[in-house]
Amino acid sequence: MGTRDLIRSLPLWAFAAFGTLAYAENLPCLSPNEACSERLSVKDGWVRIYATHPLRSSSPTVQTPVVAAAGPKRALVMVHGAARNGDGYFGTALAAAASQGELLDTVIIAPSFKGIDGPSCRDTVEDGELVFGCQAWNAGFAATNSELKATSFDAMDRILQLLGDRARFPNLRSITVAGHSGGGQFVQRYAAMNHAETRLHMPVKYVVANPSSYVYLNEYRLRPEASCTQDGICTGGFGPYWDRTNCSGYNKYRYGLEGLTGYASTMTTGTIRRQFVKRDVTYLIGDLDTLQDSDLDKSCSAQAQGPNRRERGLNFWNYMREEFHATHQIVVVPRCGHNAACMFGSQAGARTLFP
Repeated sequence: MGTRDLIRSLPLWAFAAFGTLAYAENLPCLSPNEACSERLSVKDGWVRIYATHPLRSSSPTVQTPVVAAAGPKRALVMVHGAARNGDGYFGTALAAAASQGELLDTVIIAPSFKGIDGPSCRDTVEDGELVFGCQAWNAGFAATNSELKATSFDAMDRILQLLGDRARFPNLRSITVAGHSGGGQFVQRYAAMNHAETRLHMPVKYVVANPSSYVYLNEYRLRPEASCTQDGICTGGFGPYWDRTNCSGYNKYRYGLEGLTGYASTMTTGTIRRQFVKRDVTYLIGDLDTLQDSDLDKSCSAQAQGPNRRERGLNFWNYMREEFHATHQIVVVPRCGHNAACMFGSQAGARTLFP
């Protein structure tokens, strides 16, 4: 049995036994730990990424170039949630790829954005590693230790740029950027703001799973007492937020396009609206993600979007359809709450990542 056939037959628990051995035969690295990691340079700092294939030819752990004849055909970039555990989400992405038989044909990347912001959020940081506010990385704000104002969205730009390098990945035909919870916030805002996609020679799909909030494109929100369904039916329309007098920040950036800052400030609101409407976006919503848990954004700006993550997702998808005629997709995952493994491990979730 050849190495490729052996890997196809392995259960997920056996991946870690391979470590960087996979690189010796140009096969994917399948260990959800630092054996499959490297430092990604971003302006005047770096961000750790976990990767099945090397992005940098000078990576300290990976030296073997991708072979054109056996190169992967698609890429999946998976963004972690509020726990900032890129290694865990790398494992989640590996499992989703394995469930669809796509491990050997997919480059899987999982960045890890470190945060220091008060006593409850103090990650261990290495020399030169970029550090973000613990609720700032998912909106593309600048690192607190970067003189060049490197942002988390700059890091994603760099990942897409390297994936788009035909010398590294000559057979790559598509990229999917996905994230759950805080990562879902990251992906939705990045889909709206980024200018990296326009420079690529391949399509990019964005999968937004169970975020606490969305960036809206104007001052409209769903009318009070109204609700929306996954069938595109709302019991009320969208209009200027009814309680804006008591929630003056409801349309400021993170939640809207007023007062753009960080990476977002490099784009005009008109450009953001035009490009986001046209982008390939799928909202992955847990049917049971209705709890008022401790990680749910309960600010008035978030409450203006709906009472819980499920309703906020349904409302936003319908808003994009009704107000901007966007052709974005929605997938409601049955029997899943606020859990990335359930969302991406389900058949509905995995097929969204690997259609």
